[in-house]
Amino acid sequence: IAEQLCKEKVVVTGDSSGVEQETIFATSGKNTICFLACGINKVSNKDVLKSALVVTEYYPTFNLRGYQYIERNRLIASFSQEILIVSGSEKSGVRYTLEFAQDNYKTIYALPYNVGEISGELCNKAIKNGAILVDKLADLVMQKVEQKPLTSQEQIVFNLIEQGITQEDDIIEHSGLGVEIVLQCLVTLEIKDYVIKCGATEYALTNF
Repeated sequence: IAEQLCKEKVVVTGDSSGVEQETIFATSGKNTICFLACGINKVSNKDVLKSALVVTEYYPTFNLRGYQYIERNRLIASFSQEILIVSGSEKSGVRYTLEFAQDNYKTIYALPYNVGEISGELCNKAIKNGAILVDKLADLVMQKVEQKPLTSQEQIVFNLIEQGITQEDDIIEHSGLGVEIVLQCLVTLEIKDYVIKCGATEYALTNF
């Protein structure tokens, strides 16, 4: 799945042994962002440093601690537009990724498992709660969300953000529109998934 996905999308993962390292191996680092739960000098798979874009919150020599996986999973869920749950029990750290994704209204996919299989508890639960069941690659690469068209005023605001004018006050100043109109446009652009609020008064394009 990862090998095919990286041809069309950016793959976001961690570097833990198992599924995550297999993902990095499959993509060869192409279009891959790897979030660490430790400092960059403590990464277990040194090959990831040669290929993927590596991101960490910690200084280079910071050792790995268990709770940091939760913090890392928060970043993975926040940074990704779509989440694929491959496996996980109810007690696994993956449940935090799923919870963060649900709290942030991400599109969630999951592989189905046989009833009673512990490693698939989280996947089956996610599907039961509305996640998209994936039993073939096409379920992922063909799932397209068609964005709603923009009004002329929304287009003006969108164009400004696209040009790098991302602060609310600057958008109002350059748009020639009224304050209330600009604020309404920003809200509808978020709803239509064209922009995302990335600060108190700052916006960025959803797809960049």
